[in-house]
Amino acid sequence: MGIYRLTMMIYLWGDNMRKRITITALALLVMGWAGVAWGATYTVCSSGCDETTGDAVCDNNDLAPGDILEYRADTPGGTAQFNENLACGLNDKGDASADLIIRGREGDNITINAAAGNSILVRGYTNVSNLAFFSGNTSAIFIAGSYVTIDNNRITGGVRGVEIQNSSAKNNITISNNTLSGITNYGILYEYNDAAIRNLDDITISDNSITAETNGIRLRYSASDAGSIFQRITISGNTLAVTSNAGLIIQSGGVATINKDISIRDNTLSGGTGGIAVYGFGASSDAYGINTISGNSIDSVVGVTGGINLFYSQYVDIYENTISNITTGSVDGNGILIDHGNDNIIIKRNVINNLAGNGVVNSGIAIMILDSTNIEAYANKCLDTYMGVYYSGDGPHTNIDVHDNVFARVALHGIYIDDAMDDGDDTTTRNNIFTGTLTGGGYKCYREAAADAQTVDYNCFDDFDNNYFTQAAGANDVNTDPLFVSAGDDNFNLKSNSPCIDTGDNAVLTGASSIYSLNDILLWDGSSVVAPGETVDMGAYEYVGGGGAMSLMLTLMLN
Repeated sequence: MGIYRLTMMIYLWGDNMRKRITITALALLVMGWAGVAWGATYTVCSSGCDETTGDAVCDNNDLAPGDILEYRADTPGGTAQFNENLACGLNDKGDASADLIIRGREGDNITINAAAGNSILVRGYTNVSNLAFFSGNTSAIFIAGSYVTIDNNRITGGVRGVEIQNSSAKNNITISNNTLSGITNYGILYEYNDAAIRNLDDITISDNSITAETNGIRLRYSASDAGSIFQRITISGNTLAVTSNAGLIIQSGGVATINKDISIRDNTLSGGTGGIAVYGFGASSDAYGINTISGNSIDSVVGVTGGINLFYSQYVDIYENTISNITTGSVDGNGILIDHGNDNIIIKRNVINNLAGNGVVNSGIAIMILDSTNIEAYANKCLDTYMGVYYSGDGPHTNIDVHDNVFARVALHGIYIDDAMDDGDDTTTRNNIFTGTLTGGGYKCYREAAADAQTVDYNCFDDFDNNYFTQAAGANDVNTDPLFVSAGDDNFNLKSNSPCIDTGDNAVLTGASSIYSLNDILLWDGSSVVAPGETVDMGAYEYVGGGGAMSLMLTLMLN
């Protein structure tokens, strides 16, 4: 049991005196055994408190775990501003029993205002809550240690909102429930290029509201050497609105990076040149799970990064995201871009909607796959895009399978294979439904003459101006109206008389590239969507008869 300072008043009276003393002593002893840290409370206000600045508290006292530094207004519920650059924390004095707590009194409106420099430099083992910060020319909150919590604060203005110091490895940091507005550069930032210092571990950034000029969240190790470690990072439930660049960027350089168990989920992103850009997600292992990008909403992006951009990453599930209203002034501006050098990527059950493009073939694409290996995209619903699927990239494409998706109201080409696909590339596009608009002069499948022929078969095409270009038509294609239940209402279930029922390629259910087998495709009641001896349908919605249809986007959630 450690020795902790305790300020308390004991009221003793009558015959109960001895009993109350005994019970109090026993309770304190038990709490000490349980690791509860009792600390001193230091108050800060303009008059009548322990100090008039927080810095004075930190400079004049030997702070310990469990201590509280509390800013107060002169009256409860009042407003107060402290003009200082606070630097405080426990560093090597910290332990896991308790943090140093820096907070505003409950109900008070407290602002720490730094005209220059950081409003607060937070050292290790520190919890900062219920305060407002303003920093004119640098970071409002600067995290200089590990085991730090930044919760329920308000940050207004400044170049950066919260910055994680890059001079040492950092771990066990939580940044949550904060509101950041008017940030001229990065909302939350970690950035470094020193090969000796590049590790982030056990970082949680959740439920923050961030308005920033450049990036909402940026975690970046930018050197190209190998060996950086980003692991156990969760970014969830944040609302990010930016005016330039991508809303969220995670980048860790080097081909031997160890970036694992990274989860980007349930965030809302808008504005800027892109939604989520990820560079260098690394391999999974028994100790750490697969990396995931899921449940995010990305809207009103203007720029080349597009919705989700994955670059040199491995073992990533991209699922159940909604990507809408993307425009571009040049190329790209795509829904999901699997950029160079990716491996073992799953793209499933996403909704991609309204990608305008820019009148050039490599823009406004629902799903674009460059030179990568082991990529599977299925059960995605893509509508009102400039192009459907685009294959490109100078390196090899190995084991790429795009199947059982809906691409509705495509303005130009359903499938595009550009001339970089000329070195033995292996892609398969099957069991999809493509519908055009009969307005753009597009092709069902356009392959540039220099490109190798790819496997394109068992697809349904309707309302395209032209057939195939240089690529041979699929022998098992369906070239007619797929008979959706109500395409105008974006209901892409199949009617009972749809030509896409039982006309797909069953090899997709058992092929080496597939992550699920015939018996894995189940309804919620456990029955098979595709019974033994039957054939899979085309599109993202498997018709099950009996007056309705069951969406693969729902049923495959069991996998």
